[in-house]
Amino acid sequence: MSSHLNDIDLEALQAAIDAVKKDPKEGLLGFKVRSIWAGQTRSETHAEVVTLGKEVFTRSFKIAADEPTFLLGKDSAESPGDFICGDECLHDGRLCSRRICAKY
Repeated sequence: MSSHLNDIDLEALQAAIDAVKKDPKEGLLGFKVRSIWAGQTRSETHAEVVTLGKEVFTRSFKIAADEPTFLLGKDSAESPGDFICGDECLHDGRLCSRRICAKY
């Protein structure tokens, strides 16, 4: 039996589940981000810190967002809708509502 599924370490996953069952506070997840308006419909969000239970992890990257030109943006980055209907749905392991994301 493989200890990985879709490149996720199943033993580490089970250890995390067990830790949260023992102390639910270990499952608390927090994010510290800083968002700035970058003109027109563009924004930049800077990820800074993630906390998981008592652990603190430093992050350092930028997430840009913009609207397409038909919504008066410059189409220089993914739109918030692109994030919701693409990236986030896949990362969560769920499909977005068909009413929101699948109107085509």
